[in-house]
Amino acid sequence: MESASGPERSAGRPSGVLIDGNFLAAERKKQGYSQESFCEEFGLSRKVIKDAESNPHKRIQPRTLFTIASALGIKPRDLTLEFSAPRLLTTSEEILKTNLEIVGAASKFLCATGSRSRDGEYLDAIEQRVTENPSLAYFRILFGTPLTPQMVQHLRRIIDIRDGNEEPRQTISIGVYASVRTYPLEATICLNERMALFVLPSIHGAWRYDTAVVFEEPAVIEGWHRWIEEMYRAGKPISSTAEITKLEREYR
Repeated sequence: MESASGPERSAGRPSGVLIDGNFLAAERKKQGYSQESFCEEFGLSRKVIKDAESNPHKRIQPRTLFTIASALGIKPRDLTLEFSAPRLLTTSEEILKTNLEIVGAASKFLCATGSRSRDGEYLDAIEQRVTENPSLAYFRILFGTPLTPQMVQHLRRIIDIRDGNEEPRQTISIGVYASVRTYPLEATICLNERMALFVLPSIHGAWRYDTAVVFEEPAVIEGWHRWIEEMYRAGKPISSTAEITKLEREYR
């Protein structure tokens, strides 16, 4: 069965990042490159560079943006025209509201990490979304930390939804990455194709989960989406309720 697909064009939003073609051309020339020599030295497409420089508001894929910026020795942000500033959230209520927005707006993919969530409203919203949209690619990455009862029930229901899904490809993927020697115990992310939320250490005190940062930069979203898919491939896939029961015993 084919695994969940990567980022695709999202409905209602043009694909790619808006690049500043005029700045690209000026920076290239300042460093002594012609279009031909620049593309040849760094393995870039001549057509992509030509189109970007002739159209000051050209959109390119985030990965291409990073490659061009690296070749020029500048930050990707310097080449773009539409990056928005990250938003800091400082209450659990803001985090829940934003997570619900991310879940409700997901149309192509929804990725989440962590096993400690106790918020039934958030987990229920995910189950409802994947039920309403069977083609939605949902990734859940666990890090081998104690599973909450709410998360266990969520995983069981998600498996049931997947088993009843008639989609020709696998759209729900659950994995556990438990190698604490090579990665921290917990990294909490929730993202769709337009927005990503990352939980930070609380600014209000220890053992609280009320601080997060929200990004809408396409390059950040694509990077974290790819990171979650890589973590899934590096870990152990969970495909049955029996495996969830085993996890529950191991990580309670």
